[in-house]
Amino acid sequence: MQHLRTLFEVLRREKPHCHRSKCHFGLNQVQFLGHTVSSQGIAVDSKKTEVIANWPVHMNQKQLQIFLGLAGYYRRFIYNYATIALPFGPLVKKDHTWNWNKEHDIAFIKPKTALQSAPVLTLPAFSLPRIETTDASGYCVGDMTIR
Repeated sequence: MQHLRTLFEVLRREKPHCHRSKCHFGLNQVQFLGHTVSSQGIAVDSKKTEVIANWPVHMNQKQLQIFLGLAGYYRRFIYNYATIALPFGPLVKKDHTWNWNKEHDIAFIKPKTALQSAPVLTLPAFSLPRIETTDASGYCVGDMTIR
């Protein structure tokens, strides 16, 4: 309750323009910028990722760029995203001949399935033990903290 009092004090003092239809209080979770934010952490918004899950395999260069933009927006939720998206690099180059092959079929499925079981991202609990993993190769660098 103290947080709400503080919020209302700031609103009274600063006098911002707030739209009642956009103000929600006392909710367990909210949808924000394609994410579900709750006390548990930040998760992907299943309504938004449904578009990615239903994306058709047969596409052209422009459609692939749009798909990679959508999937890339959720890259924090997809383990090893840079490596998964790597085969598409040549296909999105301006003067590259479109040559979709089996490697692209496999890579195309990975972000779609990863988002269906994406983790909930939380702030680290520094008091608990954790595992830091890093990985690097000639074309990708990555790290992850697991608790």
